[in-house]
Amino acid sequence: MTIRIGWGDADKAYIYVQFIGYWTLQEYDAVCKKWSELIQQVDAPLSVIANFADSQGTPRDAWRHVAQSLPSFMEKGEIIIILGMSAVLDAYNHLSMSISPETAERIKTLPTLLAALDYLKQHKH
Repeated sequence: MTIRIGWGDADKAYIYVQFIGYWTLQEYDAVCKKWSELIQQVDAPLSVIANFADSQGTPRDAWRHVAQSLPSFMEKGEIIIILGMSAVLDAYNHLSMSISPETAERIKTLPTLLAALDYLKQHKH
């Protein structure tokens, strides 16, 4: 599988998703299913770090798939941080036109994993 998903830390404070190489929409759907399983394990709102730095781009119309999956994230999600923006820029531009401003405010793009972790630490306080 070219998408990995799991807890980002021992405290289950955030979920880490890593997109590697060429991934498919079927793999993305499997990640959404795993996301649903993970969020059942905690009561607190969760953040997600989606790392696209090792991705070779996005499948055709991936933005539609992502837009359809965002409502399930927003039920228990807090912030989505996107890393490796250059790999998904076109899909993100399409996505940003298809989501509500309230959802868009909760999506951040940052350059590195360290910057993402610092952001989450500051946001929790």
